[in-house]
Amino acid sequence: MDAVINGHRVSPGGPPAVVLEEQNARRRHLGALAVADPLVLRDCTAEQIQEMLSAATCATRNRIWEKVAVHDRLQALLDALTELQTDDAILQLSLLDSLETGVAYDVERDIYQGSVVHGFPALLRKAAAHLIDENATELNGVHGRIRLTLRPRSPVAIIAPWNAPVPTIGPKLLVALLCGCCVIVKSSEHAPSSIGMFVTTLSRHLPAGVVQLATGGAHVGSQLLASPSIGAVQFTGAASTASKISVAGASALRPLLAECGGSNCAILLDGANVKSAARHVAMGVLMLNGQWCMGISRLLLPRRGHIAEQFLDELRRFMKTSVCFVNAGVSHVRTGEATQAPPLFLLGPLAFAGHAAYLRGRISCLGGRVEEMAIRDLSPDHPLCDPCVMLPTLIHGVDPLHPAATHELFGPIALVHLYDDVSHAVEWANLATGQLACYVFGPNAGLGEASLVSSRIDTGMVMWNGVTFSFELVDNDEPLVEFVGTAGVGRDGNASALISFFTSRQLSGCVAAE
Repeated sequence: MDAVINGHRVSPGGPPAVVLEEQNARRRHLGALAVADPLVLRDCTAEQIQEMLSAATCATRNRIWEKVAVHDRLQALLDALTELQTDDAILQLSLLDSLETGVAYDVERDIYQGSVVHGFPALLRKAAAHLIDENATELNGVHGRIRLTLRPRSPVAIIAPWNAPVPTIGPKLLVALLCGCCVIVKSSEHAPSSIGMFVTTLSRHLPAGVVQLATGGAHVGSQLLASPSIGAVQFTGAASTASKISVAGASALRPLLAECGGSNCAILLDGANVKSAARHVAMGVLMLNGQWCMGISRLLLPRRGHIAEQFLDELRRFMKTSVCFVNAGVSHVRTGEATQAPPLFLLGPLAFAGHAAYLRGRISCLGGRVEEMAIRDLSPDHPLCDPCVMLPTLIHGVDPLHPAATHELFGPIALVHLYDDVSHAVEWANLATGQLACYVFGPNAGLGEASLVSSRIDTGMVMWNGVTFSFELVDNDEPLVEFVGTAGVGRDGNASALISFFTSRQLSGCVAAE
């Protein structure tokens, strides 16, 4: 796994950070892709990190990228994306992420089609229009014209996550570059390959020192962030790590944009369509094998009547008939079911054994009755007893006031709580110190109640009667999202929000003469 330093691919000179055991096993399982040498990720040395910082600082001071016109920056980035939009490139990116995160190849392919092929270019064009409009702003002053100029907060450090690395940080990286920032990306030691391919491709289309890649463990990121030359930080990951990054940058008053997720919940109201709700909740629990920041960790169901029982029966039925386990890196069309209707949902193994062990420890700590739900298995040669495989799991009977009940689970797991009154559901939902999203299911004719409940939830986003990655406006833009509590720091979601983070505003104009 090469780093990218000042426009060149360089072998990291430090010791091994991690042997990618799960990825090596999955590559061997695929047979044709197996190689003799195991994949080992090495740390960048302190000298290599310093070389990156020097190159980024030099490029920033000389404005080699900032002084390039916005439309030329846009074209260079679109040219790089064109190289990544070929069938072979999408296959490779999807396969790399599938092998390292465990997410089914077909799911990864759909995500990359939606992001690299469609979403990223559209975002860049919208962002470019915003930049051109805002940079052209002039105001009338008492003593003359006042001009507003956007200046990049450069260099920027971006710390990538191990779940969906490119789709997650791609928008931030591309907009930062479009704004004229020089960027150093630190890849996750658990999923470095797709980020490596993405940044390496970008670097071929941009001046040396504008975009670079650091590899290795957490201490590599710590060294990068310790530099006073870093102008801003974007981080995606655990709130505990975001807190450390915030403390480290406090003395320099360094801006931080952090997306951390949280203990998101789904609330079922009386009169909801339980069949539809069960299908959407299954998606919320299982998307990316449960390894996504908007995943559902808690189900809040009404105790009275039979709605909770009916909902759980529908959820079990959906899991058994429509959710299929498939090996990482394998398309379901190669499993012998190509002539049948494709399964509605594909579930793969967890990213790595350490995360699986962490989740099993969390389940043990919570106590309660553990229910593993049956699903179909499309991979009989890869047994479900594999340590990285976790079946969809419900945990019943845990006190919603239990301190551990409001922690993010980040796996195909959800706690089930029964409430007597909707006010209890709202109270329990708000016990979490951070929620990125909340999902409310009620009767279509009674969205007024869903709206009332939604207004009382402390979260940045509420979806009614559905689960999806994000809202989409009629012009294909995304609305702005505000992070609440430990779910993150700052705003995210659309081009203007990212531009406001990666740039600062400079006012210049006439004042009264002496």
